Amino acid sequence: MKKLVKTLLGASSLMTLAGCSFVHAGEQVEETQRIERDDADQLKIEIEMGVGELTLATGSEDWLEGSFLYPENFLTPELSYQDGTITLSQTKGKKKFLNNQKSEWDVLLTNQIPVDLAILTGAAESKLDLKEARLQNLSIEAGVGELTVDLSGDYEESFDATIETGVGESTVYLPKDTGVKITAEKGIGEIKTDGLKQSGDAWVNQAYDPGGKRIHINAEMGVGDLTFIVK
Repeated sequence: MKKLVKTLLGASSLMTLAGCSFVHAGEQVEETQRIERDDADQLKIEIEMGVGELTLATGSEDWLEGSFLYPENFLTPELSYQDGTITLSQTKGKKKFLNNQKSEWDVLLTNQIPVDLAILTGAAESKLDLKEARLQNLSIEAGVGELTVDLSGDYEESFDATIETGVGESTVYLPKDTGVKITAEKGIGEIKTDGLKQSGDAWVNQAYDPGGKRIHINAEMGVGDLTFIVK
C-alpha cells in the first residue's frame, strides 16, 4: 500500500510514532512530506495553494516530496493519495496570518511516469519548472501574484495546456525544438512574445508542425502582462 510519510522539524520537543516524527516549532512549522512510489503507471496530481510561495520542479525519487514552511495551526498543507491521484491542498485554520510569518512550499514531482497536472493558486508567487516533467495534460489557474512556468523541455509526447492568469505578471518559457501553438483570450493586460510568429489567430514557434509532436497552449489572461519566450 502507498505510504504518506510526514516529518515535522523544529526547535523544541521531538516525538516518533509509527514511522512519523514531528516537532512543535512555535510560531512556524517546518515539515517534509512525501508520497512513496507504488505500481501506478500514470498519475493525476492536483495542487491547490491559497496563500504563499510555491516552487515546483521534478526529480523526486518518490511520486512526490515536499518541504513546507507555514504558521502553526494555519495554512497547513494536506497531502493525500488514492488510486493514482495525489492531492495537495492548504487548510486555513482559525489563526490569523501575521506579516512576519511565511507560507512556502518547495515540491518535487516524479519524472518517471506520465502525469496529468492541475495547479490552482490564490494570492501566491509561483515558480513552476516543468521542463523535465512527463506531462499528459497541464492546467494552471493563477489568481493574484507573479507566475513563472518553464515548459522549455524536450518532451517525448504531445500534450495540451490551459493557463489562466489573474492579476500580476506571468512568464512562460517554451521549447525551441518541440512545436508550440498558442491560442489566447485577452483580458485587460498585454500578451508579449519572443521567438514566436503570428499564424491566423494563434502564435507558433519555428518547430511547429500540425502533424508532429506539439504543445498546444490555451491561454486566458486577466489583468497584467502574459509573456511567452522561446528558450
